[in-house]
Amino acid sequence: MSDTDRVRRQKPLEGIKVIECSAVYAGPICTRMLADCGADVIKIETPKGGDQTRGPTGDSRVFAHFNAGKRSIAVNLANADGRDLVMRLTEQADVFVENYRPGVMRKYGLDYEHLKADRPGLIYCSISGFGQTGPYAQHGAYAPIAHASSGYDVAHMRAQADPDAPPAACPGHDRRHAHRCLRVRRDTNGAIGSCPIGRR
Repeated sequence: MSDTDRVRRQKPLEGIKVIECSAVYAGPICTRMLADCGADVIKIETPKGGDQTRGPTGDSRVFAHFNAGKRSIAVNLANADGRDLVMRLTEQADVFVENYRPGVMRKYGLDYEHLKADRPGLIYCSISGFGQTGPYAQHGAYAPIAHASSGYDVAHMRAQADPDAPPAACPGHDRRHAHRCLRVRRDTNGAIGSCPIGRR
């Protein structure tokens, strides 16, 4: 057995199918990690331009890095046929990951409550900057917003006032390790159905 075959056989998520309705950073990084662990990830993109990180030419290095190892399909979720296609794909899936603002997937009938009716064993991971409910739920969470709301920039600047000081640790949590939910799900025989990840 070659080293390549040995590494391939050791991937823990072989046989797991993931549907990804996400863009930019948090969702794509999460599913890239799942793909690296052997999962079959199908990324749903918008028909015109796809994921914003593709850039003007459609093949940016950022996009390639965050989406390596995945398959991709362009689907118009505003169209009933497009939504039906995603639902059919999800019927064969183990995991569904989305990182749109709360309510977007519900509008399209692709939220956990709708999808679990046909796929009760589905693990559904919603990633948002400020959780699914509460006064900030609809706020975007791009890097400058996350830095400002967490105090990261202030902490970093204070540390940099002393050139000998170590870099400030980033406060908060790391949303990119949603694959832990998958491990918990499998180890507890179905205890987790929906996994909302975001700051409360």
